[in-house]
Amino acid sequence: MLTKPVEFKNVPLELQDVYLTPREIDIVRLLAAGNSTKQVAQELNLSVNTVFGTLRRANNRLESNKYDLVYKAHLMGIVK
Repeated sequence: MLTKPVEFKNVPLELQDVYLTPREIDIVRLLAAGNSTKQVAQELNLSVNTVFGTLRRANNRLESNKYDLVYKAHLMGIVK
């Protein structure tokens, strides 16, 4: 299941057709809260490699890196 931004009025056009999975959203929200990748893995009971792989897929979809991913998620209304 993929999650679409709720409203598009302030979302850049290049992000309007991009979707994140619920797992990707969980990881991005924890990163935005200041957690490290290792802390995210522990919080979600995942391996660090699973977190890295999930981030890599989201980064590829959003054409970003880990830090841009959080910023773009904020623009999409996923992260406050």
